[in-house]
Amino acid sequence: MKTSPLVLGFFLGFFFALVPAFGQDLGAVQGEVPQKELRAFSVGVAVVKDPFSATPSEPFVGRFSLPPGTVLETLKAHGLRASLVRRITAKEPIPTLMEGDEVRVFTDFGNGATTFEGTVINPDGWGFQQGGTLCLQPKEEATVCLPREEVIALAIVSVNGNVPVPERLQEDMPLVIEVQGVPETPSPYLSYLVRGALSWEPLYALELSTGDLEAFVSTENRLDFGKTRITFVMGEPFLVDAYSKEPTRGLEAAVMAAPAPPTVPQTVGEFWEYPFEGIADIKEGESLRLPLFEAKLALNELYSWDGGLVLLRHQFTNTLDRPLAAGRVECYQDGLWVGEDTIPWVAVSQEGEVTSQYARDVEVKERTTRQKEERDKRTTEKEVSVTNHKTEAIAIEVVRRLPYRANLISADPKPDRDGSTLTWHLDLQPSETKTIRYGYEELLEQKS
Repeated sequence: MKTSPLVLGFFLGFFFALVPAFGQDLGAVQGEVPQKELRAFSVGVAVVKDPFSATPSEPFVGRFSLPPGTVLETLKAHGLRASLVRRITAKEPIPTLMEGDEVRVFTDFGNGATTFEGTVINPDGWGFQQGGTLCLQPKEEATVCLPREEVIALAIVSVNGNVPVPERLQEDMPLVIEVQGVPETPSPYLSYLVRGALSWEPLYALELSTGDLEAFVSTENRLDFGKTRITFVMGEPFLVDAYSKEPTRGLEAAVMAAPAPPTVPQTVGEFWEYPFEGIADIKEGESLRLPLFEAKLALNELYSWDGGLVLLRHQFTNTLDRPLAAGRVECYQDGLWVGEDTIPWVAVSQEGEVTSQYARDVEVKERTTRQKEERDKRTTEKEVSVTNHKTEAIAIEVVRRLPYRANLISADPKPDRDGSTLTWHLDLQPSETKTIRYGYEELLEQKS
C-alpha cells in the first residue's frame, strides 16, 4: 500500500522569545530529567521551560510533544549547538477509539512512513499526554503497540458498536517535534509560549477587624503539565491577536493544599513575579488554589449612600511593597464571612476600597421640598435626612448628582464638588439624625 508520511520539515536556527516547557522528551535519552518550569500570566498565556538530559558533545536526537496552543515561532532550543528542529503534525482529526474498532494507522519513525491495520485492543491507553500507546491486533500477526507520538494519521475502517465516527472526532493531535544538535550542557532545555494552557486570577481574603489580607491564586488548568515549578506573573503583556485567543472556561474545580507562599515578589520590567514555593501538579480539567502572599492593610470604615441602600465600605492605601492585582475579595468579620467585592489593580501607594455589606441600620431619606418652573428654568429644593440607628458612632458619605444643565444655588452644609457630583461627609452619634438641604436651577430648552 502506498502511504504518505504527512511530514513537514523545517529549520529553526536562532529562535526568539524566552518560554518554559510542557513538552515531554520522547526520544532515546535516559537519566533523571530536571524539573519543568512554568511562568503563567493571568491573561491565559504561559511561558514553558522543559529541561531534558543529554551528554555534552555527543550528538543528540530526541522527540518532544508540545501542547495545543503552542506558538511555534517562540520555540527555542537552549544549550544545543547547531540545533535542528523537525515538525510533525497530524492533518486529520483523531477519533475516539473503542475496543474492537478496525483501524488503519499511519506512523513515522524518522526513517520513513509505515502503515498498520488491525483491531483495537486497548482504547484506554490511547492517551497522548499520558505518554500512551495504541495496541492493535493485526490479522495473523503479533500484537503491535504504537506510541501515540509516532502516529501522524489514523482512519477507522469499521466501528465496533453504535457510535458513528463523526460523533467521535476530537481536536487535532498535539504538535510533535524532533530536535537534533550537539549538547553544550548536560541539562539543555526547550522553551516556548503556549496560549490557553492555564489561566489564573487573584483571590483575596480580608479580615475586616484586623486588616489581615491573604492573597491566593485560583487556576484553571486546560492542559496537563504534571508536576511543575510555577511562577505567577502579575501584569499584562502586549499580545497580538493570535496570542490572546480566549480559552474555554467552565472547568470543574479541585482545590488542593499547598506549601507556604513566597514572601518577596520579583520584578521583571512591568511585571511582578511570584514563584510558588513547592511543586504544583497541573492536571487538565482541575483548578488549583495556591497561596500568594500575606499582608496587613490599615482599613478606614466608611458608610456610603448614593441612592438605594447604605453601603459599608472599607478604604485603604496600598502601603505594601507590591501592587494588588485585580481580583475578588472575600470579606470576613472576626472570622465569619460577611460579603464579597472586587478590586481593580491597586498600585503601590494608591488608594483602594472594598464594599462588604449593606447597612440597614443607617437610614437615608430624600424628598423634594419645593419646585418652581418658569419659562426658561426650573428651580428645585431637596432635603436629605440621615439617621444612625446603630449603637456606635459612624461616618457616612452622602453623594448626589445635579441634573444636566443644572447649577447649584444653595447647600447647607456645603458639599465637596467635582463637576456635577456633590459629596457630604457626616459624623453621626447613635440615634442621631442630620439633615442636608440643597437647591439647584435647571436651564430648560426653549420651545419654538
